[in-house]
Amino acid sequence: MKEHLEKFSKQYIQIQKNPNIKKVVALKKLLIENENYGFPVTSIREIMIMKRLHHKNLMSLIEIVVSKPDKEKNKDRGNIYLVLEYMEHDLSGFYKIKEKYNISHIKCILYQILNGMYYLHKNNIIHRDIKSANILMNNKGEIKIGDFGLARLINPEKKNDNKTQLVVTLWYRAPEILLGDYNYNFKIDVWSIGCVFF
Repeated sequence: MKEHLEKFSKQYIQIQKNPNIKKVVALKKLLIENENYGFPVTSIREIMIMKRLHHKNLMSLIEIVVSKPDKEKNKDRGNIYLVLEYMEHDLSGFYKIKEKYNISHIKCILYQILNGMYYLHKNNIIHRDIKSANILMNNKGEIKIGDFGLARLINPEKKNDNKTQLVVTLWYRAPEILLGDYNYNFKIDVWSIGCVFF
């Protein structure tokens, strides 16, 4: 795996507009091996949402890269990777190592999460999977919300028939989803942020 990532990183660096600029990036492989009908709708939705997002507290999509098709490894389709900003940590990792925060750290983290969420909601996007593992932090203390695989663009004026209960990791689910409501709104993200804050 390491060799594949090194090879892939070299390919990515070669296609940069300026080959003298090298930066560390994160790769998210889209899982399409088991798709029988082409490209998954959820991946298309994730890419479209990420392309519209431009905020300092949200992960940025740098590029989309496709590897060469290989009969044995990827059924002649090629693997598709989202090239994202690299962030060193996520909040769940800090929780596992029992990292202690003082009040000013907590306020700073929460402010950045809410700032990113405000931007999402102002642009009519529900994240639908806010949890500690999707709140990323770099070594400078900057917070970014990541993983838009379940995010949806909604029209707040209309009830959205495309909503599903299969959102948000169980421990971060809002009561209305647990009770079977399909007509939830932005409040489910706020509930999840409250769970992360707690």
